Amino acid sequence: MSEKQPRLTPLNKNSAVGGAFAGMGAWQLVLTFLPLALAFILVLGALGALIGAGAALVNLKVAKKQLTTPAKALAMVGVDLAAAVVWLVVVVLISSAV
Repeated sequence: MSEKQPRLTPLNKNSAVGGAFAGMGAWQLVLTFLPLALAFILVLGALGALIGAGAALVNLKVAKKQLTTPAKALAMVGVDLAAAVVWLVVVVLISSAV
């Protein structure tokens, strides 16, 4: 009287569980969303959120690349720093125009 269990489909990188973040370590997730988190914490406004979201998308791509861990970490930190510089330049340009 044993009932046959349904066969489960194996998960892959495009599945709903995990999706784009499947296989990423905690440090990769932190560095991926750091620019976006800083934009919201520091209340940088819509421009800060837009720049932070762009940096988060770039970091997500970097996290998925076949690089060594130190190279990946340096690249992601570089993206975070570049986003901060871009935001500062935008702020200076806007404040000098006003």
